[in-house]
Amino acid sequence: MTFMKFSFNTQSDIPSPQLIYYKDRIEENTRHAIAIAGSPGRLWPHVKTHKMLELTRLLTRHGITSFKCA
Repeated sequence: MTFMKFSFNTQSDIPSPQLIYYKDRIEENTRHAIAIAGSPGRLWPHVKTHKMLELTRLLTRHGITSFKCA
């Protein structure tokens, strides 16, 4: 699975059902979370929330190596 870039003008342009992730926002939020925590090693994101290998890879590129799942 990879992130793909699409543009939508109105909600009716979005095929439904659809799961949409905004990569730029995820990257920004990840950097912000790391800044708050002090280092990527202090973060343990919950992978059950997103269930996406590509998102886990994105987080590892930011230095996050520990994950949890319940």
